[in-house]
Amino acid sequence: CLFLKTIKLNKTKVFGELASFTRFQLLEVLDIGDTKIGGDIGALRESAMLVELNLRWTKVIGDVEALEELMLLEKLDCSGTKVSGQLESFAPLEKSLVELRLQRSEIKGEVEGLAPLVNLVVADLSRMPHITGDIMIFENCTFLETLLVNETRLDTDSLGKLRGVLKGCEINASSGNKAPA
Repeated sequence: CLFLKTIKLNKTKVFGELASFTRFQLLEVLDIGDTKIGGDIGALRESAMLVELNLRWTKVIGDVEALEELMLLEKLDCSGTKVSGQLESFAPLEKSLVELRLQRSEIKGEVEGLAPLVNLVVADLSRMPHITGDIMIFENCTFLETLLVNETRLDTDSLGKLRGVLKGCEINASSGNKAPA
C-alpha cells in the first residue's frame, strides 16, 4: 500500500489532513479536489515523484513555495484554496509544468514571475485581483491552448497582439481587468 502511485478522491466526502499522504513516497498523482481535506501544502515538500496535484476547493493552506522542489510536477490545481505565496515560486518548475490552475487562490505577484514557464498549455489565473503585470508575458508560451485571466489586474492593452501571436489559444480576459495604477 505504501507503493501507491495514484490516489483519486476527487468529489468524495473524505476529510483529513494533507500530511497523511506523505507516507506514499512513490505517489505520482494526488487528486483530492473538492474534498474537505485540509492542512499545510508544505507537507508535500518531499513528494518528489508528484506529477499531478489537484487541491482544487480543499481546505489546504500554506505557501506555494513548498512546491519549488517538485521538479516532475506537470499539473497543479490550487483553485479556490487558501494557498498563498508569489507567482515567481513556480519558476523552478519551468521544465515540467504544463498546466497551472490558480483561480481564486491567494497567490499574488507580478505575472512576469511566470515568464520561465514557456511550456504551459493551460494557465488559469482568473479571479485573482492581486495578479498584476503585462499579459504579453505569455507571448513565448507557444504551446498555450487556454489562458484565463479575467478579473485580474493584468494590463490587457495588447490583448489583440497576443491573440495574433497565440493563434488557436482560447483567451478569456474580461473587461473587468484593470491595469495597476
